[in-house]
Amino acid sequence: EANFKETVQDSPVVNILSFWKTDHEPSWLLLPEFLDMTEKYKGKVRICVSNFDESRDLATQFRVSHVPTMLFFKKGECTDRLLGIQPRYAVEKILRVLVDEH
Repeated sequence: EANFKETVQDSPVVNILSFWKTDHEPSWLLLPEFLDMTEKYKGKVRICVSNFDESRDLATQFRVSHVPTMLFFKKGECTDRLLGIQPRYAVEKILRVLVDEH
């Protein structure tokens, strides 16, 4: 939450901001996929995570009420969101559009 502006809003790359909870196991299921996508889209996409319980102001700002929730940002603007555990192809479908428009 403290570095959201410089990390996401001022970023020249596409960002995914994923809200999770420590005690919510499904939130952790996305991590291996995130690590792989970070390599695949290196230099084009950054994946950030935010603990829902510790980032209430940020969650409220973007109307996040469930975890996991992924917000997609391009040029500082939230362009898309995915709720719940999503298959990788759903995430990459959004990324391909955002990166190609980059």
